[in-house]
Amino acid sequence: MLLNIENKECSVTFLGAAREVTGSCHLVETPFASLLLDCGMHQGRDSIRRLKEEGFPFDPQTIDYVILSHAHLDHTGLLPLLVHKGFSGKIFCTPATKQLVKILLEDSFHIYEKDLEYENKRLQRAGKKKLQKPLYTLEDVRKVLKLLKPVNYDQLYTVNAGLQLRFHDA
Repeated sequence: MLLNIENKECSVTFLGAAREVTGSCHLVETPFASLLLDCGMHQGRDSIRRLKEEGFPFDPQTIDYVILSHAHLDHTGLLPLLVHKGFSGKIFCTPATKQLVKILLEDSFHIYEKDLEYENKRLQRAGKKKLQKPLYTLEDVRKVLKLLKPVNYDQLYTVNAGLQLRFHDA
């Protein structure tokens, strides 16, 4: 993937997958836009704890775009939470990534929902307080899918007046 930012100063903040191999999320702030390169969840623990611990050190409403490197959940898994918290911009990806994101995010939500249901039953049987409702919904997943904007490999795409994007194999 290549971002052309017209030789302007920008900052990159590594929010995940820095010194680790999961939870890819990088905040890029430019004079033209604020964007995320990936928005992935950390994997390796149960989905309830993982989502409860995940948070954004920025206001999702201030993000203009998301660019996805590929569809794996450690690169896309927090998109429904991002949308739930107010993100409404375009999500750029390849056509193949768009197809896979639908399958992965829907499946991930159903696993999360079932895990939450099981955990609440377990807590109830133990006489403890139930967990909160899901942090995002299937409707949030559907909103993510509507925001996906596929861009073909090797196609130079103008995102806005100062930002261009091109996907290519690494």
